[in-house]
Amino acid sequence: MRHPALLLLCCLLTPFVAESRPEQADFSQCHWQPPAFEPVDEQAPPRIQADRMRGKPGETTRLQGNVVITGQGMRMHSEQALFDQTSYQAHFPQPLLLQSALLGLRAQTGRLDWKNRQARFEQAEYWLQSARGRGQAGRIQLQGQKQAELEQFSFTTCDPQQSQWQLQARSVRLDMEKHVGYARHARLKLLGVPVFYTPWLRFPLSGQRQSGLLAPTFQYNEDTGFDYRQPYYWNIAPNQDMTFTPRFTVRRGWLLGLEHRYWLGSHKGQWQAEYLPDDRVDGQTRHMFNLEHRGRLGRHWTVSSRLFDVSDPDYFRDFGNTPARTVLSYQRSHLTLAGRWRHGELRLLADRYTILDSNISENNLPWRRLPSLQGRWQGHLGPWVIGMDGEWVQFDHDRLSGGRRSDLNLWLGWEHWNPGQFLRARAAWRQTEYDLDDSRKLSRGLPLLSLDAGLVFENPTGRWRKTLEPRLYALYVPYRQQQDLPLFDTTEPSFSFQQLFRDNRFSGADRQSDAQQLTLALSHRWLDPASGQEKLALHIGQIRYIEAPRVGLRAEKPPADSSPLAAQVDFRSASGWLISAGVVANGETGDAEKSSFRIRKRFAADRFLQLGYRQQQDRLEQIDLFGQWPLHERWHVLGRVNWSLKNRRNLDSLLGLEYESCCLQSRLVLRRYALDDSGNGQQRTGIFLEFNLKGMGSLGRSAKELLQRSLFDRI
Repeated sequence: MRHPALLLLCCLLTPFVAESRPEQADFSQCHWQPPAFEPVDEQAPPRIQADRMRGKPGETTRLQGNVVITGQGMRMHSEQALFDQTSYQAHFPQPLLLQSALLGLRAQTGRLDWKNRQARFEQAEYWLQSARGRGQAGRIQLQGQKQAELEQFSFTTCDPQQSQWQLQARSVRLDMEKHVGYARHARLKLLGVPVFYTPWLRFPLSGQRQSGLLAPTFQYNEDTGFDYRQPYYWNIAPNQDMTFTPRFTVRRGWLLGLEHRYWLGSHKGQWQAEYLPDDRVDGQTRHMFNLEHRGRLGRHWTVSSRLFDVSDPDYFRDFGNTPARTVLSYQRSHLTLAGRWRHGELRLLADRYTILDSNISENNLPWRRLPSLQGRWQGHLGPWVIGMDGEWVQFDHDRLSGGRRSDLNLWLGWEHWNPGQFLRARAAWRQTEYDLDDSRKLSRGLPLLSLDAGLVFENPTGRWRKTLEPRLYALYVPYRQQQDLPLFDTTEPSFSFQQLFRDNRFSGADRQSDAQQLTLALSHRWLDPASGQEKLALHIGQIRYIEAPRVGLRAEKPPADSSPLAAQVDFRSASGWLISAGVVANGETGDAEKSSFRIRKRFAADRFLQLGYRQQQDRLEQIDLFGQWPLHERWHVLGRVNWSLKNRRNLDSLLGLEYESCCLQSRLVLRRYALDDSGNGQQRTGIFLEFNLKGMGSLGRSAKELLQRSLFDRI
């Protein structure tokens, strides 16, 4: 009889939804604890104790005064009981207490049949020993290990007299063989108010996935108005499932979302699709499709893909879960086949881009690569290292003339490492060929010579282990006129300390910078001798040009004696302070071309503040302030302000209020954000409300996800 009772009440932790996966709940604020229970041998036969016993052998025995019956892993207490010695049935006409390792139960009356493994309890109050949860039932009927029925059922994880949420049902039937349950007239009450009702519901009794309704979500923003989603989960097979999500938005109408996940041996993936047949605002059909797949093809080969399509560039601005200005300008679709061995790798891919910003012209859309073949090989010959890497690619574009490009880089290197010093030398030849659609054939070939040397001086005395690390990097690349070469996929990244040691200041093969230069850099670190953790690090460096570089993206660069000066400082203290600052300054005037600053203090696990600043000359200047602070034992305030000093306007402001009790956590988030960074861009407002029913799941738009993306991911 033990097993159906445990399965019966342990399953009540599972909400009446299809596949809820609640996060690990924190019940530290709860006070009520279930009564202690001393384990009972599961194999032991029934044993009876009482102050008084009256009856004859083989007949019904009347038990009175501190009646205790133990057996099969359970212990029952009552002041009065009747025990039939022939049928092994026990009847409790007065209140009783039943306890097992996982279950506790108080009932007004009860009847147990050990031989037929049946039980019946009236006006029962139960709790779970192994996991937090308690509730009531007007009647509990157990039929062996296969069936159970409950009437006037309720469940919660809250303390008694503080049931901030409660799950109720008029009747519940549990099928232990099929691991499913059926509830009639089920409803969920939140703060005493009914928020969900269904006349019939099927739900799982185990960790196995089951088809059925998931918890609804809702939010509000100015683009969609009130936004309600009701997912339905379909358990297709053990290795695949699908979620249907009808979505109603007051302003734009009905939208259907689908998500399919699959796992086929060494391959797995998922695809999502959304379809809106008639947008009430734009008057058009709108859709989104996204497929992601990964898999292995034998020992060395892998395949990955992402196929993406959207009806229009404004789709994510209108229907996405993030502000439009945080969405990428493009979305890349690709199909990639990659092989990797001990000394090299090979990759074949095809890709294209979809515009996600209506302000971007199709002329600026990146070229498609249909296809691209990339390879790399490296080997060792004693102290020598020899290698090659290359690429052949076909570029295609709807508006612009494309072509084919091959790029091969052959190199020979020598490396020497000793404690406190290193020396690396490399000689390479880079050859790039073009076969363009306009019948032009172009080429570029040139050598690259580099020498990288560094020293590490240590001072182990004192509290900290201090290091002084000078580094010299010399690079020679002769000038080649490249203005006739097309620009397919090449850009010039923003200058930083890491770029001091690159052999090409451009990304991509269409431009190779000329160089006759020396990089001088110095790093100073303070390390904890016990843990090796870096407490303070100072980095500074600059490139000195023997001859100023001339190659630019679209024109030759003006002469210069040196690169900008790049410096970086990082400090971390044991008390929770973190300070990070970086600057790129003009080597001649000293003006800051780019700078950033961040200071953060974590005062405790639930409180922190951070201030950030970043600036790029003639482009942007912003401050970013955010943090979390407790207002009370149960209340926290969270906030962020991202402000443009250049345009004097709000970019993204967020204010969140979080409440947490024993069994309930709720979050209210107000967000005001700009659609773009321009000085006259439109502002939007979003409201997100979420209730986390501890031990059950969440209702509402995931405000926690929004807060993590806006605040905590930056920590």
